[in-house]
Amino acid sequence: MPAQLESAGDKPRGSRWVAFLLRVMTGKREMRFRCIGVGVFLAGMFFSAGCGSGESGPERIAISGKVARAGSPLSNASISYLPTDGHKGPAATTGIEDGEYRFTKKTGPTAGPHRVVIRLSPPGKDLGPADPEAPAKGQIPDENPKSWEYQVDVPAEGPFDKDFHLE
Repeated sequence: MPAQLESAGDKPRGSRWVAFLLRVMTGKREMRFRCIGVGVFLAGMFFSAGCGSGESGPERIAISGKVARAGSPLSNASISYLPTDGHKGPAATTGIEDGEYRFTKKTGPTAGPHRVVIRLSPPGKDLGPADPEAPAKGQIPDENPKSWEYQVDVPAEGPFDKDFHLE
């Protein structure tokens, strides 16, 4: 492809960059350092662009299981794995439907000690902490508990199956 010529002369446009680089390399010291600094910054940005694209943080564990109350599968409830004993992994919460729950390697807890909280959810509300004033699905009387807590040590090797039988 032929070089485009400037209207004022016959110098190709690419020679502007060559002239600029020659001025930088042979010019004042401050200009050289400024350009070198900008070049190092741009190179760092280029090479760090790929960093952080993978998953960060501790490895999560896939967990699944069944939850039953009085022999019947629990529905409209949530289960949370909350780190305990100085364990700093992320908490994990998911819903329980038809007596089953499932965490994937992306949503599950990390290995270590956890406090597991199972909560009934009032009808028509999103899963999460149950409203203590609202009746739970299945007309459970107020004297019955609306949440249960267990201590579970999640192993480092997954997947992990853990069933709960609520009293």
